[in-house]
Amino acid sequence: MELKFANRFPVIKSERITLRELKKSDAEFIHFMRNDAKVNEFVDRPGTENIKDAEFFIEQRYQAFFHKEAIYWGIELNTNGFMIGSVTLWHLDLEEGQGELGYDLHPSFQRKGFMSEAIKTVLNYGFNMLQLKKIVAFTSTENKPSQKILEKFGFVRLPDKDMPEMDLEAGLYGYFLKA
Repeated sequence: MELKFANRFPVIKSERITLRELKKSDAEFIHFMRNDAKVNEFVDRPGTENIKDAEFFIEQRYQAFFHKEAIYWGIELNTNGFMIGSVTLWHLDLEEGQGELGYDLHPSFQRKGFMSEAIKTVLNYGFNMLQLKKIVAFTSTENKPSQKILEKFGFVRLPDKDMPEMDLEAGLYGYFLKA
């Protein structure tokens, strides 16, 4: 089945936010997000050493889109264009019709409904435009707000027996949502 993967990066507006492609000018924000202790409290991921590393990270996200492996959106406020986080569909397998949801949000904008708005928009895009059949997500066993937002959207936790051993050892829960 040929799935609908856009040749142009999909820019999606909702009530309060716009999901858009990262730009080189976002490098300072990306550098902050990849290194901030609060943002990364429950995430084991490499930071960036400097702005050049952040620019390289942005280029990697562009390449992932070009190769139909991921769509990594920056989340910006409609009111002033200020970037507040990111949301992604990655590990895309268009033949199998599945992908993985990932997200982060600047601490100043957490618990204000912005991530719910972003996730709702991305799930709609993934299921309706990309025609995905299943979206998975992984979160720390300690990250209660992330677990809560996934459950809010109907994600179901994978039984531990169905989780990869390395993810269990890393202290992760897996979730899935079917179309």
